[in-house]
Amino acid sequence: MLDCQKNIKHSTNDLLSTNESKLITEQQRSGGGSFNKAFFRCLPRVFGTAMLTLVLMVLSLVGPTAVNAYAETTGTSKTAVAKETTVSTETPADYYQSVEKANLEKQIDAISKYYGQCLDNYKKSKAGIGTEMTIKADIDPSLVSSMGLEGLNSVKAAIKSMQTDKKSKSEISLFTNDKEVTKLNVLVDMDKELEYIIIPELSKAYLKLSMNPTNGVSNQTPIPFTTKELMDLLYNNPLSAELLNKLLNKYSSILVEDLDDVSLINDNVTTSGINEVATRAAVQITKNTQLDIAEKVLKTAKSDTDLADLYVKFKLGTKQDYTNVINAALAQITEERSKADTEDKNLVMNVFVDADGNIIARDFTYDNDPKTSFLGYVSAKKGSDIGFEAWYTMSKDETFKIDGKMKEDGKAVTGDIHIAFTDGKSSVPNKFLVKLENFSSTSDGYTSYMNGKFTITGNLLSGMSIAVDCAGKDKSQTMKMDFAQYEKKLVSVLVNSKIIEYKDFKFPDKSVKVYDMMTQMEDYMASADIQNYLKSINKKIDVKSINTVLDQMISAY
Repeated sequence: MLDCQKNIKHSTNDLLSTNESKLITEQQRSGGGSFNKAFFRCLPRVFGTAMLTLVLMVLSLVGPTAVNAYAETTGTSKTAVAKETTVSTETPADYYQSVEKANLEKQIDAISKYYGQCLDNYKKSKAGIGTEMTIKADIDPSLVSSMGLEGLNSVKAAIKSMQTDKKSKSEISLFTNDKEVTKLNVLVDMDKELEYIIIPELSKAYLKLSMNPTNGVSNQTPIPFTTKELMDLLYNNPLSAELLNKLLNKYSSILVEDLDDVSLINDNVTTSGINEVATRAAVQITKNTQLDIAEKVLKTAKSDTDLADLYVKFKLGTKQDYTNVINAALAQITEERSKADTEDKNLVMNVFVDADGNIIARDFTYDNDPKTSFLGYVSAKKGSDIGFEAWYTMSKDETFKIDGKMKEDGKAVTGDIHIAFTDGKSSVPNKFLVKLENFSSTSDGYTSYMNGKFTITGNLLSGMSIAVDCAGKDKSQTMKMDFAQYEKKLVSVLVNSKIIEYKDFKFPDKSVKVYDMMTQMEDYMASADIQNYLKSINKKIDVKSINTVLDQMISAY
């Protein structure tokens, strides 16, 4: 989770700036002229190759034990200049480009820092890390009665895990009404790409399962990465934080350098009743500008040995494949240059900059309809009050908007976030409200913690609300989630997790019987003591309807 009180002003900017190309693609497909339709069809290939690093970053976001880090993106831009001085001494294009690059540099530094922390966490966990987690749900009697499960008060799962980059073990216990019903252990051998499962009360034998079951099966779609390959990438990532920073700065600069048709206007932004004075840089983006940028990105990427090496190391293809993909995209651009298209509309990007050089808003329009923005965001701050909104209009029947106002108090925020969208299927907008109460997210450099409360309501939830109370510190996190319908609490879910000391373990040796789950399941079932196992469970569960089903199963054996 983001550190809301420090990031809310700029996190919207960061999020949208990463996705703007993709969102503009969809809008221009639907109404930007024949060039825009054709050009944006090839845009994923164009920027997908050159900006490969953005995709690769996803690999760092799946923490081995939900260990997380966060980066702050607040602060004054490194090249912030007072508006009056900048406008008088620089051309509009120079002013816009310097501001855009400075803000990008700041955001890229934050992304790289966060990414580097994720890499460090994986390195730490290679030697071994342990976790304990319990998930317990207390159920209201009226709900269990409606399901025909009278007598069922609660269910719980307790999981204790040990993990390195080569292996893992999870001990799982299942409870009803606080009585342990059964347990199972799951072991994973990364080198052999095998899972071993044992249910001690059922059988002393293990079930073995391949982690890549489609490998070698002709009628199955080949998987791009085996599990071992994926884990090797996570724990031995060839993309360092320093290289990521270098590549993002390199290609983001190219994206800005050709945007030179700029006019400056004194303006302001207002959201949630908060107003900020700003300079608006109106950037005209024509067909030729788009093609020039795409071509420059591709030509730079074609000779970029860092990107080519990553392409190979991440097993996306050979270096020749990398070159072929870029050449194909360049050929498409050449073809587009030869086409005359009178339907095209110029895209206009309005960038709003405060006196400190921070980009506080951005929106996109077309030059023939300058008052209609199909994509944008606004953030504003006054004292401890923070307001923001963002929107995207795919078509007149499909829209998305998020807005909110918060008050910060130290590291915590309190306020409301509204989410509304239409999907074209209903005339009534779908709306959600997220109420934050003294909510914060902090980090100790290894683990992130959430503290405070938030509540979610919405017309799609059929009168239901979800209230979440978080408390975290000292490598432990607790979350209590109350699910209520029309203010009547139906289910309470309590999740406790913590990091513990790693303890080593071994895989089953040759003295233990192991059955292949895909080919020897019948043999395993024949060797298992199913009847006594079911009787044991039946004694521990005091729920009449479940007992009846188990009695029938026992009779069948």
